[in-house]
Amino acid sequence: MPLMGLSDNDRGSSALSAWKSGPGGKAPLLNFDVEVSGCKFQFWFGYVDDILAVFDTRAISLDNFVAKLNNRFPTIKFTYDVEHNEQLPFLDVLVIRNSENKLEFDVYRKETATILPNDSHHPFQHKMASFNFLIHRLLNFPLSKERFEHEKQLIKNIAKNNGYSVHLIYKLLRKHTFKRTLYNSTNFRRDTDNSIICFVTIFMNLNSPAD
Repeated sequence: MPLMGLSDNDRGSSALSAWKSGPGGKAPLLNFDVEVSGCKFQFWFGYVDDILAVFDTRAISLDNFVAKLNNRFPTIKFTYDVEHNEQLPFLDVLVIRNSENKLEFDVYRKETATILPNDSHHPFQHKMASFNFLIHRLLNFPLSKERFEHEKQLIKNIAKNNGYSVHLIYKLLRKHTFKRTLYNSTNFRRDTDNSIICFVTIFMNLNSPAD
């Protein structure tokens, strides 16, 4: 079952918000299962005007499925991408289908992604915004240990190539890790059986090197 990414090219469509719930959602648009019969999904996730789905092509081809969507919703124009080499970018996530047919994740960045250099005349807060985003993404994406370390090293290289000290990255890592740990250890949620669950995060050793 391949990964499929749908994209809506008519961002102003009022029907899009209703469509997003999709199959199995709380408010499927106009009886989705009947209107687009024969379609089977193992996974369906929509964000703004993009949808990520795991699609069973044994029931209906992707071309026919997208044609059904465009015929059913004439005010919305859908296009799609499928995985290449078991990989499919979705927003800033690279979704990977491994040899066991399970999903793994990595960071996806476009080649045009840029960082404000340290010698630019922008306010310091603007320069830090990009690194705060990169660190927040690093700590919150479900990355394997190897991909985590690779992404951390890449952020350090980005900092050095743009005139920043690598110690800045370690400082931000400590700051964001502490905030996340503090938040998770002092916030609670109720599970489905009405029991209280406390989130706990283990501290990581993020001390900067001596050199």
